[in-house]
Amino acid sequence: MPLGSVNLRTILTELNEEEKISAFIEICHGVQHAHEEGVIHRDLKPDNVLFVNGVLKISDFGLCMELDRQTSVLTRIDQNLGTVFYMAPEQIKNPSGADERADIYALGKILYELLTEDFPVAPDLTGIKNGYRFIIDKCIRSNPSDRFYSVAKLVEQVKLVSRPDTTLDSPMDAISKLMLIAARNVKSEDSLEVMNYFLSRANDGQLYRQALTKVPFSVMELIAAIDQNGFETLMLTYALHVAGDLTFSYVDEAAQVLSNGLKLLVSPSAMKEVFKRLLIMGYRHNRYFVRSCVRNIVCGLTDRDLIQSITEVIYENQSYAAWYSECTNSSTPEIISTAFTEANMSI
Repeated sequence: MPLGSVNLRTILTELNEEEKISAFIEICHGVQHAHEEGVIHRDLKPDNVLFVNGVLKISDFGLCMELDRQTSVLTRIDQNLGTVFYMAPEQIKNPSGADERADIYALGKILYELLTEDFPVAPDLTGIKNGYRFIIDKCIRSNPSDRFYSVAKLVEQVKLVSRPDTTLDSPMDAISKLMLIAARNVKSEDSLEVMNYFLSRANDGQLYRQALTKVPFSVMELIAAIDQNGFETLMLTYALHVAGDLTFSYVDEAAQVLSNGLKLLVSPSAMKEVFKRLLIMGYRHNRYFVRSCVRNIVCGLTDRDLIQSITEVIYENQSYAAWYSECTNSSTPEIISTAFTEANMSI
């Protein structure tokens, strides 16, 4: 067998919170696998979690019990098994009657020790970080039926609390946390978290209207660069959510989002839809800021797909486009200037 260099308790104080939670989840996965194989450990504690070549390994299965046989392996059932501070009450009273929830009890004590660096003699949960307090309390309840019914459920709750997009937050709070992380780190995976959160709530118009205006352009650029299809869906969904009547002040914010998005889109059909929404929005709300956005888009434009998409939208929506007839200048592509001129002549 490979040699474990150190155990978890040895390096406990060297880990930051993120590393501790990551280690705990890794431990849980090992215990979950044992349970799926019909084995209860019955002696879980930081001393029995070893680092082997940089990987956490659960050791000392000498006190384990096979669920299908209800007999202990290598030990007699009438012995005082395990370390008492990690043992579930029912395990102390009747070792042979303990099931998976006895290990969940021990996992709760391990999580407590990870977060407090204090031995779990009589756990004081008052100083535990919000969210984890509930998890530890549920793990170490005296009645086994009051604990998590599986390690998988325990892991699910830990991930909810440890991740910034937790459903324990309001959608606005959750997306704000994700955007803050993405803006600070400028990493692909963080920007994709922002996009995926929006896409998972495509029907939440209020969230789109409130939050998408706050996404930094650098994050939008990264999303568009690594997942153009997802970015396209994001922009088209936003365009739908700002299709109705808006407050004057919000029209300007929405126009900025659409203008920025237009610069990053690749699909001509998506370009058309976003530009059309921008065109209609400015006309209906009589907002000159939107007109300036359109002017900035069409003046000096060189992207041929976007030029053709805009031209087609103008011809298809001449009643709206006529309001923008003064948006062109000598740097505007000729076919766009012509389209605006003909729109103005048609009314």
